[in-house]
Amino acid sequence: GMGGVGKTTLAKKVYYHSTMANHFEIRRWVTLTDADQDSDVNALFASVGSQVLETQEKGDGKEHWINKLHGFLEPKRYLVILDGVLPTPPMP
Repeated sequence: GMGGVGKTTLAKKVYYHSTMANHFEIRRWVTLTDADQDSDVNALFASVGSQVLETQEKGDGKEHWINKLHGFLEPKRYLVILDGVLPTPPMP
């Protein structure tokens, strides 16, 4: 959505609310930069994966991160907020 309308502020209120802390086993705030989103899909998955898993691991492509994230998150109740996602240009 449009910048400056309060999306991040609202998401932070939800993320840091005590009810959320007690409801989810895992909570992660993932900040995506323009560079993350301008790069290839493997780099984007590496950025998201390393932030969710809280690791410095570089990984070996998107399949690596999909498998790691699935193994980490699948058995748990989790909340992952993606902040800074760029809007997709409209289709012609």
